[in-house]
Amino acid sequence: LAGLQGTDAALQNIVEKIQVFPFIVEYRLALAELQIAVERYNEAEQTLVQIINIDAKNKKALILLGRTYRNQLELKKSLNAFLRASVVDPADVTPQFETGLLYLMVKKPQQAIQQFKNVITLNERFPLAHYYLGKAFIEVGSYKPALEQAEKERMYNPNMSEPYELMAEAHLKMREFNACAKAYQEAISRQPEGVDKYIKAAKCYRLANNLTTAEQMLNEAARRESGNSEIYKEQGAIYEMKGEAEDAIYAYKQYLLLDPGANDRAGIERRIEALGGTPNEY
Repeated sequence: LAGLQGTDAALQNIVEKIQVFPFIVEYRLALAELQIAVERYNEAEQTLVQIINIDAKNKKALILLGRTYRNQLELKKSLNAFLRASVVDPADVTPQFETGLLYLMVKKPQQAIQQFKNVITLNERFPLAHYYLGKAFIEVGSYKPALEQAEKERMYNPNMSEPYELMAEAHLKMREFNACAKAYQEAISRQPEGVDKYIKAAKCYRLANNLTTAEQMLNEAARRESGNSEIYKEQGAIYEMKGEAEDAIYAYKQYLLLDPGANDRAGIERRIEALGGTPNEY
């Protein structure tokens, strides 16, 4: 119903079911999942608390509540919800996995590493556990262990793009640019949707001094989402390497026009000035 008539129609439908069957928690769980999907986190929190008041040991509700608090960056409440879910079913490692994601989100990679290691100890094949352990290793500068985790994730999930994206990220940090580009190509072959992988692949090709392929990657990204600011930032870097200052200045200005609050704004403005441009003209 959400796909055919929109989220509001789906929410109304479930609310009507809840009014008729107030103690069937499956309807409330579906309502909470929809509320989380459309980022109505306060409403989702209220719905999930209602479920837990009806069934204090509802593991799914506790996990969803933990995710809801995590999306609101409420660390203590999120941890408490995941802990309660773990107590309900100690054999299920999902709460520990979710806790690891929480630690990654709040930039506590060492704690995340421990959580993902615990998950893998209990369930070596848990989906994306090796991937996120590798992401946490990258956060602490351990790039070879990250590659090892990418390989393990690839072994268990060879058709997913995430292991190859992790490989690419680690190779980039290690300045192995050809390997980085190759890994992104593998990721794209498995999941061609979106634009981020094309832009990141373009960066690796540029750093490997393969500007022709870098431009091809950006052209494909622009075909898919021409308004993505990162396309113009990478274009500027390519033009700069080619010595085409005027085009580089234009691309960098387009980047700042599309993303005026960019974290690297000051650095991009300095590059525009170094190329002979005036940043305040756009």
